[in-house]
Amino acid sequence: MPLGFERHLICGLSNRHRQGIGLGILQGIDFEHDTLSLLTPVLQGDIRMLQFGDLYVGPDGRERGRRDHRVW
Repeated sequence: MPLGFERHLICGLSNRHRQGIGLGILQGIDFEHDTLSLLTPVLQGDIRMLQFGDLYVGPDGRERGRRDHRVW
């Protein structure tokens, strides 16, 4: 995966029952500390799973492009 691939990538969020509970915009991943940063109204404690999407979206909600599946 290219460095910085995650910035502004939209993600689906699920609870412990694998039920979709919202969307988030991925701000960054810290691989050294196994943490990530999301922009979402969903409470942190409710999130148990994250699924990467194909769409990049800015904090203003505007589309920024799609993920290139050939890269990763």
